[in-house]
Amino acid sequence: MRSANFLRGLACLALLLVCTTGAKAQGDPLYDLAQPGTLYMNQQFGTSPSMAVFNNEIYIAYQANDGSHNTMITTSSDGVNFSTPVRYSYLQTHSATGPVITNWNGLLWLAYTGVDGYVYLASSSNGIDFFGSTGGAPTPVIDPAGEQQPANSQPTLAVYNGLLWITAEWNGPGSQTYMETNTTQNGSTFTGANYCYLGPDGEMPQTGAAIGMAVYNNLLYFAFQSQGNWGHNLVVCSSNGATNGPVTNNVYSNLQVGSGLSATAYNGSLYLAYKDRSGNNDLTIAESTDGVTFESNVYTGIQINGNQQLNPSTTVFNSLFYLTHVSNDSGHRMYLTNNQ
Repeated sequence: MRSANFLRGLACLALLLVCTTGAKAQGDPLYDLAQPGTLYMNQQFGTSPSMAVFNNEIYIAYQANDGSHNTMITTSSDGVNFSTPVRYSYLQTHSATGPVITNWNGLLWLAYTGVDGYVYLASSSNGIDFFGSTGGAPTPVIDPAGEQQPANSQPTLAVYNGLLWITAEWNGPGSQTYMETNTTQNGSTFTGANYCYLGPDGEMPQTGAAIGMAVYNNLLYFAFQSQGNWGHNLVVCSSNGATNGPVTNNVYSNLQVGSGLSATAYNGSLYLAYKDRSGNNDLTIAESTDGVTFESNVYTGIQINGNQQLNPSTTVFNSLFYLTHVSNDSGHRMYLTNNQ
């Protein structure tokens, strides 16, 4: 895993050049994040993958690459060798999005924005067969108004305070965009949750870009890219989950985001992975040890597809930090890497 950076360092010394790999200082948990990683799928991808750990295996879910909008899922028990993907023709995701998965209450849960533009939820007890909360078709997520929840982005799932949280970006009237969040305790009934409300004059999420969610230091964190008229700033919000509890919103104008985000807590830090806006489409990972101050690092060896709606996915498996992304080459292929 370290050989590429090692050889590159030798080449730099030989040429008497000062080189940077984009990796952090040695000793940081993500110092050894392999760049660009291992080519997993030699096919073109137009949407973001999603990872989760279930039954001691790592799962990757993504939209099929053939125009069918079908969901595909592959698994691995060692993080290296993956199974032949299983196709789900009854889980059809919107063309600009992909499925998202997580582990909750002993089940593998899958949420997606359907081809009709609404959010759906399904679960599996064996990681193979997915059903709605009452069996059969996936369950539509219902908003506080009693209507199906629309979305313009890939949804995001998180588990906090015993509840499953579902959030997505939605284009409202005019130029308004919203972060729409619902919670459920049984997978069938939903409660609206405006825990990251920024107000009419606050920064709103970028159209189509996924919102990151993770639990860190007993709080639920949301992270998103603001609309371009706010400079594509990184916005991070945290909440204790109470409807009238404290909500902290922080805007980081020095961190410019060019994609959706993936949030993961790992080794005592909160990590936010996204594509930077330097023009090179490099992966950026912002790290915080307090949930407020973020140190960012650009991984110049990992270049993510330039589509605004595509984001990397991160998870923790066997004590390692895993990241998968769609490459920024003509093949738009999926790569998988970790910090081993």
